[in-house]
Amino acid sequence: MHFLYCLLFYVSSTLAQVSIKYSAVLFSSGFNISINPYPTDPLRYEAVWPYKYSELIDIGKEQHYALGKWFGERYLKASLNRCDPQMIFARSIDEDIFVKSAQIHLAGMCLPNISNNLTNAYLSQQPISITTTPVNEDEILAMKRECPDYIKLRQEYFNTKLYKDGLDCYKGLLAYLSEHTNMTVENYDDINEIYNILLVENLYNLTLPTWTQAVFPHKLEDPACHSYALSSATPSMARLLVGPLIKEIVNDMSYTMLVMSNDVVLSIYSGDDNTIGNVLTALDLFDGKCPSTTATILMELLYDNSSKDFYVRILYRNTSDMVEPYAIDIPNCGTLCKFKNFTQLYGHLISVDWEADCYEV
Repeated sequence: MHFLYCLLFYVSSTLAQVSIKYSAVLFSSGFNISINPYPTDPLRYEAVWPYKYSELIDIGKEQHYALGKWFGERYLKASLNRCDPQMIFARSIDEDIFVKSAQIHLAGMCLPNISNNLTNAYLSQQPISITTTPVNEDEILAMKRECPDYIKLRQEYFNTKLYKDGLDCYKGLLAYLSEHTNMTVENYDDINEIYNILLVENLYNLTLPTWTQAVFPHKLEDPACHSYALSSATPSMARLLVGPLIKEIVNDMSYTMLVMSNDVVLSIYSGDDNTIGNVLTALDLFDGKCPSTTATILMELLYDNSSKDFYVRILYRNTSDMVEPYAIDIPNCGTLCKFKNFTQLYGHLISVDWEADCYEV
């Protein structure tokens, strides 16, 4: 705690002359019952639940409203026009829970605090449009548009000795899960699917089958969380999977540097836990822990009014509790990374030409 206090004091002191000019806000959805129960799951019947599968439930709505309100205070407090559509861009994965997460987040962020009449206050704002692209055509946020070269690279990685030896350590666990779920459980993603089912059911205070006591959560957590580090496990895979999103964010930063508005420019991205894991891994920042509901990555562009330099700062918040995100140490660059150094460090991501690179012969 003493170390954290000293770190915060140091950062706040060094940022005395620094202002935030842009922030890309990437978050996962609020709490929802987005599960596909395994065949032997006694809770597999939707009638057991008071909500429909893949529905953003009340807790999830409250989480995102509170998170949006927090961001409003952080970025928009000084703005006269609290949510200016010219200054805020929003993009969501084209599925219901992600669009609704974005809608509720924007509502919390955009409501001014100067009025007790929330209806009139909300109507006084110009609505922020939310951009979506069909999931199978979205290479930026859903990251599921087909890319032949990525599929090839992914398969090559899964055939490496490193990957196979790691998975072999869980041979007994894979067999145990297959036996009790009546599923073919053969890789990290399969383990993660079962882990998430049990996690949601446990969080909802439902009684889990007795066989789960031997493995949940302690034996499932590490391999389940490791699955988030696999889709962008190599620089070449990360370039094709995460490159389009990082390129878009850096381009927005570059444009902001030219415009230099007094207000903060925001890019709001409503993704899922895989989006969070893919981005952290591509940036070499993944800590091995599963992204939680409303996990949030902030990529901020800072301007030093004294030196006239621009910096990039990345902050992360991996909890559904309303706590301050913490600054991540960017490899070989620190918590405050000069924009030029940042673009050099992640040049392999930013330089992606997705259409051309995905179909290289």
